[in-house]
Amino acid sequence: MLEVGAFLLRTETELVRKSRRVLPGTLLANDFAFQFPQWPAAAADLVARWRASSG
Repeated sequence: MLEVGAFLLRTETELVRKSRRVLPGTLLANDFAFQFPQWPAAAADLVARWRASSG
């Protein structure tokens, strides 16, 4: 199953199994502005959108 998922994601199976913490250094260095820079606000927006679309 991992091989199929990795193929669809175009990545290595090892990367599918492991979580990675990624910091947006390049984006921030180039003045990219995130709409939701913190996870709680982003999650709340996702839930609100999901509820609005499934209602």
